[in-house]
Amino acid sequence: MALPARVLDTIRRRALLRRGDRVLVALSGGPDSVALLRLLGELEAGGELTVVGVAHLNHGLREAANDDEQFCRALASEVGVPFRSDLVDVRARAARLGTSLEDAGRQARYELFERVATELGADVVATGHTRDDQAETFLLRLLRGAGPRGLAGIHPRTPVPTSAPQPRVGLPAEAPQARGGLPAEAPQARVGLPAEAPQARV
Repeated sequence: MALPARVLDTIRRRALLRRGDRVLVALSGGPDSVALLRLLGELEAGGELTVVGVAHLNHGLREAANDDEQFCRALASEVGVPFRSDLVDVRARAARLGTSLEDAGRQARYELFERVATELGADVVATGHTRDDQAETFLLRLLRGAGPRGLAGIHPRTPVPTSAPQPRVGLPAEAPQARGGLPAEAPQARVGLPAEAPQARV
């Protein structure tokens, strides 16, 4: 089964999206989010959904953060969807709130998603992950002392404090092609995001 068909099967089995949903894509510029945007674009061409735009958080945590934003802006332009971004000093925000970089980044992302989803009339916000991210998230939540729900890893559909639900579309986990099997003309994903800052990925 081709990758877009497998993703569509996952979406349907887990009731992540309804046919005709308007989807805002969270785009970090990393391999998972680039693959997700491409795949949802293929599903849009088949009449399954509408990609209404992409949202990117410039977290300011690494020197290449501005390059990441420009890459995402160019990719959105290439696929013909609106691009929205926020520039947030996540490190300063974490210090001001007395919280972790991860939590500060998550709060900033949710604020961005809520505002842009409302602006563009999105029904859902889609983020991507593969099995590698599942393991990373399990470890991070375990270290934070998360409860049983947190220790289950990334849930297929995770409630967020926005008016738009945020399904996490599970790219088929065995699929290096989810990261590397993009069309040859597709821009290369941004890589090298720091391991200590998972919040930088979206």
